[in-house]
Amino acid sequence: GVVRNVGARSTSGALLAFLDADDYWERDVLEHLALCFENDTKVGLAYGCLQYQGGEHDGKYVQDFRMPLSGYVFDELVKKNFIPMHPALVKKELFEQIGGFDCSLKMAMDYDLWLRISQLCKVQYTSLAKGYYCISPESNFHRTDLLSRNMHLYRIMIKFVQNANQGLPSVLRRLAVVSLTICMHSFKKKYFLKTLKYAFLTGWYSLRYWCKKEHNARRNIG
Repeated sequence: GVVRNVGARSTSGALLAFLDADDYWERDVLEHLALCFENDTKVGLAYGCLQYQGGEHDGKYVQDFRMPLSGYVFDELVKKNFIPMHPALVKKELFEQIGGFDCSLKMAMDYDLWLRISQLCKVQYTSLAKGYYCISPESNFHRTDLLSRNMHLYRIMIKFVQNANQGLPSVLRRLAVVSLTICMHSFKKKYFLKTLKYAFLTGWYSLRYWCKKEHNARRNIG
């Protein structure tokens, strides 16, 4: 995250793209993505499709990103990340406006970034832009810890609960799902205090939201 933020600040271009050292794009990716911005000035983020290269999934499209959507997609993006880290292109001014990558996160930084950007602009998908995710023994593909990943997703959702100005019901629903997953895995590992902590916090944020909504409804009636 830190390196990407430094690189983004150093560039003079109006659009930013990110690519890991062991992955690659097809040659015309940037051209196809850039057209998305020319065709609609409200687009702030454009993305394409991602395909596995190597390993048992060789040649298959990454399943997580097989639900492409365009437009104002925040509510849908909260439910599931369907935007790959690459190929994707984002307006630099938007990237800087939201503060770039959250370096306090060790994973899911791209998802957090896309969520914050999608609150401000339209997102555009193009099937003409294709990237390749290379699988090797050293890649993160083999080191995904489901509990750690969900704990990071929980942190991301909590940020949006605390600061959300749109889509809060969707965020709370995703928060509940992520919290349940954490509780189940924590309970299996006998992390009982962690189980209680996440269950309590999720219940608290949900209760606070619905109480506030009820209060506003009564005030409007009065």
